[in-house]
Amino acid sequence: MNWYWIGVAIVVPTALGFLTAWPLWRHGLGTFGSAAGASVIFICGAIFIGREYTELERMSEACIEATGYDCLFSPSAFTRFAVYAGIALFEVFFLFDRGISADRRAYRKQFPSEWS
Repeated sequence: MNWYWIGVAIVVPTALGFLTAWPLWRHGLGTFGSAAGASVIFICGAIFIGREYTELERMSEACIEATGYDCLFSPSAFTRFAVYAGIALFEVFFLFDRGISADRRAYRKQFPSEWS
């Protein structure tokens, strides 16, 4: 596992998800904006899992060519994929939390401040 790619998986999908959701939140489409942002984040998560799978296949092929045997890598493929899936899931939780906050602010703007 490469920490650089884990960092990229934390920063880039979160930014893209918020860039997708924010304009929709501003127009009062909170749920739709959150769903659109979540879709972007999950697609990015699948892309990162695919990148990790490709990397594992390359390392496995190089190991077979060098030794003639298939090598076992640590951490396992499942663990590597679960890291990226977990990152994406956490990012979606965070996005929906921020979306609820945006909805709450938009709702409160509908009423005079002395009603709060």
